[in-house]
Amino acid sequence: MQEERNLTGEYVSNSMLYMWRAIISIAHIDRKIDQSEKEHFEKVFQALWRAKNLTQDQLDILKQDLTAPQDTFDMLRHINDPSYRGQVITFAYKVARLDGKVDPDEKAVLDKMHAHITEGLDMAQIRSHVAAVVKREMSMHDVKMSMNRPQYDEGLGIAALIDDILLFFGIDLYS
Repeated sequence: MQEERNLTGEYVSNSMLYMWRAIISIAHIDRKIDQSEKEHFEKVFQALWRAKNLTQDQLDILKQDLTAPQDTFDMLRHINDPSYRGQVITFAYKVARLDGKVDPDEKAVLDKMHAHITEGLDMAQIRSHVAAVVKREMSMHDVKMSMNRPQYDEGLGIAALIDDILLFFGIDLYS
């Protein structure tokens, strides 16, 4: 690949490489990698080459994985970065659906993979934390938005009144 590269110091870490290797292994489960999957992975490789400084050795490994299936769970063992452990499931499901259907064998491996990735996690605690963060962020957003709205006490009474009426009808000019 002779395309321009981002030389800002970003690179494909070992965890990211193995995330993509695990995802490629999912494409092999139905025993064939079709053209849509090949095209998808070629775009991924190009993006990694340009934006993340994928090395030639890493590219060779990924391309080899396209022709020689690897063990998904062996690949997962090497993904130590939590952000890539979280992303691998999402990307794996996307790849499984690229050919238009999720093969029953793919579904079984994806379910097992999801269980493996989330094993030992307190999902109730994670959901509670996410809900609290969303609530806090939404509250901060609401405060910020309300500060941008016309206020009755700033001599903008008519503007504030029109804003209130529009909001009543579900029209928000300030979002």
